[in-house]
Amino acid sequence: MLLWWNEGRAVTTARSLGEGAGAVVAIDPARPDPARQGQLVHLTGPLNAAGPAVDAETGIGAAGQGVVLRRRVQIYQWREQSNRNTQERLGGGQTTTTFYRYERVWSDQPIDSANFQSPGHANPPPRLREARWVATNPTVGAIGLPPEALNGLGGARPVPLTPADAAQFGQRTGLHAQLNGGEIYVGFSPAAPAIGDLRVTWEAVPRQPVTAVGQLLGSALGPYQTRAGDRILVLREGTLAADALFAREQQSNHALTWILRGVGVLLMFAGFALVAAPLAVLGAVLPILSQIAAFGALLGAFVLTAVLAPAVVALAWFAARPLLSLGVLVAGAALAAAGAWLGRRRRAAPAAPGRVPGPG
Repeated sequence: MLLWWNEGRAVTTARSLGEGAGAVVAIDPARPDPARQGQLVHLTGPLNAAGPAVDAETGIGAAGQGVVLRRRVQIYQWREQSNRNTQERLGGGQTTTTFYRYERVWSDQPIDSANFQSPGHANPPPRLREARWVATNPTVGAIGLPPEALNGLGGARPVPLTPADAAQFGQRTGLHAQLNGGEIYVGFSPAAPAIGDLRVTWEAVPRQPVTAVGQLLGSALGPYQTRAGDRILVLREGTLAADALFAREQQSNHALTWILRGVGVLLMFAGFALVAAPLAVLGAVLPILSQIAAFGALLGAFVLTAVLAPAVVALAWFAARPLLSLGVLVAGAALAAAGAWLGRRRRAAPAAPGRVPGPG
């Protein structure tokens, strides 16, 4: 399912970016041409805002220069880890024993302890969470930007903190806070943290030259709906030509596609291996049979994955890139054939006549 969704997403994104690259026009953000209304436009210039991004809960900001502010929170918590020991029983079947251990860790995600197996390791609800704020009315020249356009903007820098920030933090939140290095520590002893203590930092994206692509709507930029199905609204740091920006977005789509494709193939293989696992248990009466059955189950999972995974990829890309689809099918068939040949060779090996030792 993941593999099919990812390939469909990748095809739609690639087509949309190709469509956008052929339709985009450059404009001057200081004096946008009214004739370009409704079109996909490309513009560059300094990113500005009417007001800085500020943490609404604590009042901490980025000295008036941050257009995006992100609060990061690490929580000192219990974490449960399990180890499973599986042994095959003589005559078939398996016995699994699970061992649990607990350790204290700093984590930026709350860990739910409700289902922990051992009592005495409860994590309290987090007293503060990660959050994000955008400056008021971000613009490039005379063109306004929607807040969501700043989501992918990089170049974030740590916000320096002072004792006054820690005091303000404590007053606004009612938490016991102190400055510890470059972070605000919520708790009584950074040297001996207690479960539920917090380490809080901020990072801000500064005002900087940017490149934007989207649909010109009045004096603002919005998402551009492509015929392929995606909506294009891109904001990236730096000054980039339109063709360079679209090439970089295609590269990002390609990289994400391969990451998710790899995960999908591994999940498919794992699924087939789990389905075939009972075949290995059937041979547990004799160790040699168990080894042969286990190898056969894994080899069968490999062959099925080598057939179905390329078929899914090829089917998704056939209309857009038929030659690529054909190449993927050929590669998958070659892998499947290699796996089948290896299986036949493995099965034939025990039947081969061995050398009979001579007398003496």
